[in-house]
Amino acid sequence: MIETMITLGNRKYRVAYEEGQERELAEAVTIFSKEVDTIQTGNPQVRENQLLMMSGLMLAYKFSGQDDQKEKHAAQLRELENELAQAKVQAKASREPDPSMQVEMEKLKRENKALLDSKNAADAHAGKLNDELDELKAATQIQTSLALDTSELDALKKENQEIKAKLQNLQNELDNQAVNESVQAPKNPEDGLASMLGEIVTGLEGLGKK
Repeated sequence: MIETMITLGNRKYRVAYEEGQERELAEAVTIFSKEVDTIQTGNPQVRENQLLMMSGLMLAYKFSGQDDQKEKHAAQLRELENELAQAKVQAKASREPDPSMQVEMEKLKRENKALLDSKNAADAHAGKLNDELDELKAATQIQTSLALDTSELDALKKENQEIKAKLQNLQNELDNQAVNESVQAPKNPEDGLASMLGEIVTGLEGLGKK
């Protein structure tokens, strides 16, 4: 034990304490001294033994009230700890998936996957239809071009037929003309020449008579 002197009021007292309790002793002396000074200020004529007794009673009353407060605070703290423990249990339970919710989530996942597969299939079918539409457009353009070429060919055929008809008519006219000329022309060239000479002579004779 260690001994030391403390002052309470106007007197010094020798006290003993164990090593390491210096801080607690100093705090106790400070608290007791304040209580003594407060009572002595209000009652200057109070005797020393009464002063120390009254100071001890006041401190006991205060500390008993503090003990009640501590107990109240401790009860409140225990209540808060219980609420915190319940909250932790509820939080843990909320983190653990509910089996029914897990089944529902799996069902939704399967439905979403089925919808995604349907969308991909629809996109692929739409792409195929677009390709077929492009092919159909190209075939239509080719048919249109062929139709135009056929129309031009028909026009050329018709024009060719008209030219052939004209050539045929011209050939017929030439053939008819040749027939007519062959009918009118003399069969003997000498007879034709004699006839021409006769006409010339007749003409000369006529001029001589005039």
